Amino acid sequence: MMTPEKQKVLDALWAQMAERGDFPTLSHSIGNVVGAVQAHSDHLDKLVSAVLSDFSLTQKVLRLANSAMYSSLGGNVATVSRAVLVVGQETVGHLAVGMRLLDSFKGMAKGREGAKRALAEVMLAGLVVRRLTEEAGVQGGEEAVVCTLLSRLGELLCIFYAPDDWEKIEAKVAAEDVSLDTAATAVLGVSLTELGQETAARWGLPAQLRETLKPFEPPAAQEPLSHSGWLQAMAAFSGEAARAMTTGTPTEVKAAVERFSPLIGMELRDTRATIDKLSAEARKDGGWEGLADVVKAEPEETKKPRDAADRLAGGVAEIAESAKDCQFSVLLSMALEVLKSSLGCARTIAFVLDPVSKRYNARAGFGRLVEGQIGTLFFEGGFAPDVFHLALSSKAPVYIGNAEDVKIRARMPVWHRQTLNDARSLVLLPVMAKGRALALLYADWTVEDTPPLTSRETRLLKELITELQTSFESGQPAGKAAPLRPV
Repeated sequence: MMTPEKQKVLDALWAQMAERGDFPTLSHSIGNVVGAVQAHSDHLDKLVSAVLSDFSLTQKVLRLANSAMYSSLGGNVATVSRAVLVVGQETVGHLAVGMRLLDSFKGMAKGREGAKRALAEVMLAGLVVRRLTEEAGVQGGEEAVVCTLLSRLGELLCIFYAPDDWEKIEAKVAAEDVSLDTAATAVLGVSLTELGQETAARWGLPAQLRETLKPFEPPAAQEPLSHSGWLQAMAAFSGEAARAMTTGTPTEVKAAVERFSPLIGMELRDTRATIDKLSAEARKDGGWEGLADVVKAEPEETKKPRDAADRLAGGVAEIAESAKDCQFSVLLSMALEVLKSSLGCARTIAFVLDPVSKRYNARAGFGRLVEGQIGTLFFEGGFAPDVFHLALSSKAPVYIGNAEDVKIRARMPVWHRQTLNDARSLVLLPVMAKGRALALLYADWTVEDTPPLTSRETRLLKELITELQTSFESGQPAGKAAPLRPV
């Protein structure tokens, strides 16, 4: 039970951690992911934007969507938007939270051997869960990974933010042979479990997830575990297995496997085979620490890729496939991602006609956009002699190869010259429906000498527009634009 005295201790610890610049950043990052997951399912752009901002996370999400577990649902998935539809918002959210935690703690562990060893053990535990669930084809695996990482959140927070207290806790455990929670309560005034649960609550993580952070207690009777109990058991097993694999003996590893396999619903031989495979990989890669850090990200492309047309064709095909069961707002967000990822654009923005104000407001965007900037971008619905209205009149893709040309700059709205003035080339795609322009897609490049659009790329952009127009006319009431959530 959380007494007022314990709450005061937790508040003091929270304030102590908040003094560190890295902890508020971590809290904000996880809060953004949680908010994106809790957004309405019709608006995926917030979660997609959070994923696309992290190249390593983008690759992991796409890899998961294309894995054997989801092959029957997704096929060849090339965009994060489609991946979220295939694997689900919650699964992507769990993956994002796990990576945010690990990336943050990895940065803080540099140069601190004790913290580095503890983190490597936690990362290995998460890897054990991921491999086990992948081998068994369990689609809730990412949730179990997050529970495993969070199960030692209080311990990690204490190691990183209260190292002197952590040394006292370790000494008390060794001298009195008590649990970490008992020792932490004596030293800090609260247990590590309570510290972890309070932190998870302040981050806005769901109550069901926070409940799994309690130490696992095997049921007295031989009966199947609940979902929450299974998550706790997976965290307990992976933690015990990771400790035995890194600092214990093969006998201890074998004992953990034999005790937990029936509880977590895994065949003993399958669990043992997964652990043996991880051990072999660790020997090959030079140890557990190197094996646990398995994400090797490549730098994100900052210019138009050579295979842009092929990527664009794949994206258009995904939009056509998704149009069967997606609302127009989701497809519009997907189109922005396709433009950015296939053409290597710096920014992509959707300007959507507001039938009340008669303005085209920027409602969604990806790429190099300052937070809060999207709400300041708009242009009037009535005709004006600028490139945006000329693009609407053309009813076809408009490519501008040199946005710095004197004649072109004279046709750019003032807000564009002030806010997006680093654009070197751009393309504008009007989306028409029933004879009127309901939206304008904007994409730009900020590097010099971007190759111009090829005839095939231009044709594919026209196909992309057609898919959006068809979706709107078949699935939306006439004259009513689908709402979009700002990014």
